[in-house]
This record gives sequence, structure tokens and C-alpha cells, in this order.
Amino acid sequence: MSYCRWSSEGFLCDIYCYLSENTEYVIHVAASKIILDENYPNPIEFEDPRDFYLYNEKLMSWLETAKRREIGLPYDGKSFHYDNPKDAAERLIKLRNIGYNVPQYVIDELLLEDRMANEDYDDT
Repeated sequence: MSYCRWSSEGFLCDIYCYLSENTEYVIHVAASKIILDENYPNPIEFEDPRDFYLYNEKLMSWLETAKRREIGLPYDGKSFHYDNPKDAAERLIKLRNIGYNVPQYVIDELLLEDRMANEDYDDT
């Protein structure tokens, strides 16, 4: 299951975070990022599903020629592996605090999973 990809947030996300088949929480930090230029088709809210397809066509066309640059932070291109969602969330917070673009909803989801996994359920 993927929490986010580099393409998340309109290609602004600097991480790829997922739960592996081994039930390991994996975080890959991008080594470079796409430079948003004047031709970048900004993501919008889609009322009609056909609008999403039109937007996606524009985005894919733009990506073919999009320039990239190094991010220039300490963990560019690094990967992290964790046994539980709390440790993964804590790493994402550290990455965000030093300047990587990490969506808040990913951290929130991992912390929610951790709380749910650690709750005591009363079966009576």
C-alpha cells in the first residue's frame, strides 16, 4: 500500500512511502525534484472525471520535457525501513523539518495506524 509517491501533490512530494509485502514501512527520499516552470499545469479540483483525464494528458506531456535539479539536502536518494508506523512517521517529520516536501496527510495516516494498532480492545 502506498501512502504517497513522488507524483503526489502534483509532483511536489519528495518522498515515496509505502507498506511493503514484508509489512515493513519503507520511505524513499527523492534524489532530485522536478522544476516547476511556467508551463506546469497546476492541479485543480475536478468536478467531472473527464477533466481529470484532460489534466493528466497535459501533465504527462509537460513531464516529457520537465527539467530536474538536485534537492541538495542530507538524505537525497536515501531509503529508510521501519517495523512500525510510528517510527516511519517520526522519520517523515524529521525529513520535513529539514526541508523535504512531506505531505501532512501521510504523517497523520501513519500515526493513526499506530494508535489503532496499540489500542486495547474490549471484546466483552
